[in-house]
Amino acid sequence: MHQSIRVFSMACLLSMSGLALAEADYLDGKWTVFVNLTQPTGDARLGSLTESVLVIGAKVSPPKLTREDWLDSLPSLRGKWKAYPTGGDKSPIAPMGAGFQITAMGGDLWGKSEKCNQLLTPVVGDFSITCQVTWNKADHEWAKAGLIFRAGTEEGAPLVAIVNSYKRNCDMIVRDKQGADIGGRGGAQGAPSVLMRLERQGDQFRSAFTTNGRNWVTRSAWMKPGANGYVGFVVSSNDPKARTTATFAVVSGKGMVTEEGNVVMFDKDEYSVVESGKVVSLTARRVGDGKGVLKVPWSAKSGTATAGTDFMGDTGEVVWNDGETGIKKFNIAIVNNPTPDSAKSFTVELGKPVEGNAALGSKQVRVTILDDDGAGFIRFKDVVTCAENSGTPVAMINVIREQGKKGAVQVNYLTRSGTAKPGEKYKDVSGTLSWADGDDKPKTIQIPILWPDLAVAANNPDDLLGNAPKKPADKKDEAKKKDEAKKAASEEE
Repeated sequence: MHQSIRVFSMACLLSMSGLALAEADYLDGKWTVFVNLTQPTGDARLGSLTESVLVIGAKVSPPKLTREDWLDSLPSLRGKWKAYPTGGDKSPIAPMGAGFQITAMGGDLWGKSEKCNQLLTPVVGDFSITCQVTWNKADHEWAKAGLIFRAGTEEGAPLVAIVNSYKRNCDMIVRDKQGADIGGRGGAQGAPSVLMRLERQGDQFRSAFTTNGRNWVTRSAWMKPGANGYVGFVVSSNDPKARTTATFAVVSGKGMVTEEGNVVMFDKDEYSVVESGKVVSLTARRVGDGKGVLKVPWSAKSGTATAGTDFMGDTGEVVWNDGETGIKKFNIAIVNNPTPDSAKSFTVELGKPVEGNAALGSKQVRVTILDDDGAGFIRFKDVVTCAENSGTPVAMINVIREQGKKGAVQVNYLTRSGTAKPGEKYKDVSGTLSWADGDDKPKTIQIPILWPDLAVAANNPDDLLGNAPKKPADKKDEAKKKDEAKKAASEEE
């Protein structure tokens, strides 16, 4: 298996900012270096990731998705997508080649009297959506396009949005539940194409955007609009005579789309626990209006881990009192045995409420029990590791020891060239990573990147990708070379 490290790659920056991307859609490497681990000493064994690929000079391409494609890729956000024009704007929304287009004619999103065109779906609780927003037409410098959350679809409803004004700012705007005017949260100069993200965690809303693929601007705001709302995409033209069109290509999204008053869900899809951890703590969340007592049963089902042998307790109940929302935790006991073994797993599922009413969101999780009785496994930490290297010309690769830490172990590593030449694009390295008895902290391999001058490349990404225009030759140097050539020719005669 391979792990990829992308130097100065937009995909790296997205990953660092928590924005998940599909590797196949974005990786376009120019030079490669392989990094290998050898069989460790002691009783430890190699894990699944024993070879890494370092990609130098990678670049990205925008996703090419139809509207149906990205809806299919967001099963938890499919919902009831519908156009919600406010202020009388009924311009078209049409699927296009790269995502889909939204057109607006009329007023502005800014202010109490809003006029904009939106594609929204109802959502309850926390959500996150990331999208590439590209301008097709903007007749006014303050035209806006971006991501939006609204407490309601009516004009004047509380909202939070991250929008790009083509010739002005890209920033976060907020209107509170009292219907006060929208206030800005600061931003950066807009651009023809902007990658942006909007997310909610409780009453906190966060936004992030980049206009160049390197420098991210983040903003946050607090608002209490209630659990129910609408999330989606918005375009406004700022002028009754202006026409605005933007293309939206969704990268990722998650959330619970529903119009129910209450939703219960697991906060995560997977949990892991070491065998000596004694218990695994699972978290269920209730979102919505919180009306009434709510009792939701849960049940654990054996997989490779068996109830009564590997874990104890296979049924239970999670209870929220009237008016309560938020998280509730419950524990399942883990059986510790002294015999080294492979990882085992079981599933836990939420059932229909036995008291009260609620829709079920993410209702099943998998729990993996990791054996930690032996010396453990040594492997690269991630399938994808990113090294931005902005001003620090070193690629960092983490190696971990897991599922056991008994005894001292060592593992050797070395680099070998792919399409990148050592001494030109990178510096060959080799060495040994060591863990003492009881030590399971990650260790780091550092690979110096020699090309290009990173201080220059940080300000001129074209240099990194080999697309920068070549500097004009110095006339004095050209004359000197010609004189030397003539002299050499005369000496030969």
